[in-house]
Amino acid sequence: MKRNQNLCIIAALFITVLAISATKFPYRGEAAVSQETAGQKNLTAILSSDADNVCAGVVMDAKTGEILDQYGDIDDPFEPGATFKPFVTAIMLEKGNLSLTDTIEGGTYTSVNGTTIKNYSDQSGEKSFYDLYVALNEPFLVRAWESRRDPIDFSKEIASYGFDEKNKYQPEFLLGRGFTTSVREIAQGYYILAGNSGTENKVISKANSNLMKELLHETYLNYPYMDAGLMEVQNVGEAAGMYDSSFSIENEIVHETKTFAGFAPYDDPEVIFVVTMKGESKIGEEVNGRVPLACAATEVFEQYLPERSFKEITDLKQMEYLEARSDYMLYFSRPTCAACKRAEPLVRNTANELKKDVYYLNVDRFDDEALEQIVSQYGVDAVPCAVKVTDGKISDKKLFMENGNMKEDVDRFLKA
Repeated sequence: MKRNQNLCIIAALFITVLAISATKFPYRGEAAVSQETAGQKNLTAILSSDADNVCAGVVMDAKTGEILDQYGDIDDPFEPGATFKPFVTAIMLEKGNLSLTDTIEGGTYTSVNGTTIKNYSDQSGEKSFYDLYVALNEPFLVRAWESRRDPIDFSKEIASYGFDEKNKYQPEFLLGRGFTTSVREIAQGYYILAGNSGTENKVISKANSNLMKELLHETYLNYPYMDAGLMEVQNVGEAAGMYDSSFSIENEIVHETKTFAGFAPYDDPEVIFVVTMKGESKIGEEVNGRVPLACAATEVFEQYLPERSFKEITDLKQMEYLEARSDYMLYFSRPTCAACKRAEPLVRNTANELKKDVYYLNVDRFDDEALEQIVSQYGVDAVPCAVKVTDGKISDKKLFMENGNMKEDVDRFLKA
């Protein structure tokens, strides 16, 4: 009897150890999952339940490049669409598939190490890839932006980033004919873009990396051209993402590989996401799985994006819930003014460090009477401006000026 009791105790301890192990390490990618992600959903469970035709997914630490979790075959090759050409190009140069000194014949298809490249420029003669790609401010960085925008609108937006000659972006290349990439490689492309690779990258400079992040952020938040379901993701938090579709046609059947990739937070990336889905349909029919991809991407963001104290107001109706509180802080800004570009990272990072909720209102995002009423209600005449509300009344207000010590001003205002 006693022997049986001992066996029961041993068995119970064994089961307890297994249970503890399962709780501590709920899932594994290529490396053991860190304690910060313990308790979060298994990526496999998210993707397999939300989209039957998701073929691969990966979550990468944007600081170290470590793969935190993965689903499916992240090395399964596929041919990307135009949206991801910047990353593909960076990867090709990094891997030596393409050299900066390779010469490209103007206006013709050229094969470079098995990769077909077409130069759309009307320049005659031969130019090196460096001359056509790097020296022209890396035209890939604006390709996705331009293709989804009205040309006139596009010119205005490019001018707002300091580029006033649209013709600089005319020479473009079609990379990808004969070249394939994978979920892992796209994640690595975002890792380079995040600027955390340890050394200055010869392909994506710091300036162009920042430009690409701004374009991603602006395109994604203000012009969610992707399927309507993906708009769910923008409400999750400070994230920049891109959506891409690549088609192939065989016997009147469309085979489509759809990819959603992004990093979050936008200003200081901590995590990178890539989700790839395959579908097929007859020509003219809508490909299945668009909304499931949105659902999967949304849920991945919610699970892996750390809770942030700097929160963006994406719908003015949110103000009603905010104003129902007695104490809160608002930050009015716009992404286009010089002082705002300096102040926003300071406000965001300080709020997150202090764990003080700050609600960000991008005044360029809304264009209606409701916004004018809010701006008037809080007495905001200029941006970047922070407003503190205590017991339902404005207790403090601060305009962050460029000619002052902005960091000290932000610290003092948020800590008070």
